[in-house]
Amino acid sequence: MIRDRFLPMKKKILFMIKLLVTALVVAVIIKKVDFSQIKSTFVHPNLFFLSLASILMLLNFGLKFLKWHYLLQTCSIRETFIDASKSYLAGLAMGIVTPARAGEVGRALFLKNRERLKGSGVAIVDKIFDLIGIVLLSLCGAQIFISPGAYIFLLMFVVGGIVLLLFSGSFHTLLTRFLPGGSLGSKVKQIFTVLDHLSARVVLTNLLITVVMFFVVLLQCYFLVKTFHHPAVSFNSILFAYPLVIVANILPITIGGLGVREGVAVFTLSIFNIPGDVAVSATLYLFLINLVLPALLGALVIVGSNRVN
Repeated sequence: MIRDRFLPMKKKILFMIKLLVTALVVAVIIKKVDFSQIKSTFVHPNLFFLSLASILMLLNFGLKFLKWHYLLQTCSIRETFIDASKSYLAGLAMGIVTPARAGEVGRALFLKNRERLKGSGVAIVDKIFDLIGIVLLSLCGAQIFISPGAYIFLLMFVVGGIVLLLFSGSFHTLLTRFLPGGSLGSKVKQIFTVLDHLSARVVLTNLLITVVMFFVVLLQCYFLVKTFHHPAVSFNSILFAYPLVIVANILPITIGGLGVREGVAVFTLSIFNIPGDVAVSATLYLFLINLVLPALLGALVIVGSNRVN
């Protein structure tokens, strides 16, 4: 009884802490960046580069849908490409309001096949591929911004993650030995059934799709920086700096990651002489087209699903 009363209070305290941290981060950014310049960049963008960045959003999500559908098929969850894509969008809508976008695992709730426990395991593995892929790309320029020790940690994380995925079948066999019996153990086994289907071919194929997918995001960022009146920027500066922005956005320290990605973008891109207002403008627009807009479409999927049910 006491524990049940304590949990809502704990959630409120955590929310208030996040709200405070968000306000502090945003305040620091406001102090460092001229927001009148940001307004100016949005009013007079380069429409050619803006169009390229927006079109690449379709390729980005095409690759996301392909990877999700491929993993589902690998695990014998028979969904059409359209239905898999809809469930992915629904997961985005749930993830945008949760720490580290953990709610995206909820995409399994919208699978027509109804294999929700098995599907949630596939969603977790999909997120693991995303994490390994973006950390792998961040290694291109991370040594500029972090200590050698931290760089070695990231390198070991990528190597360890890939090895774990390649030998996930053996890991699953070991894991099942320590699972409790009964209903709970049975449900956990269903969630991690996906590990038995991750052959070397599946792992390497998904890693390739993931790396290409994030490379498209970096191209989007490159075109957006050029959109907001910084035509002299080189792609290498984005390749070296922006993966760390995506990695930092995973940290659940502010509401919706607000301020974290913008602050890290200002810091990392400033190394390459990209103005803070351009960094914030590009990051905000990328957030809108790659997350907010798809999440709104996902919300429509959720509403439609509720009506059907």
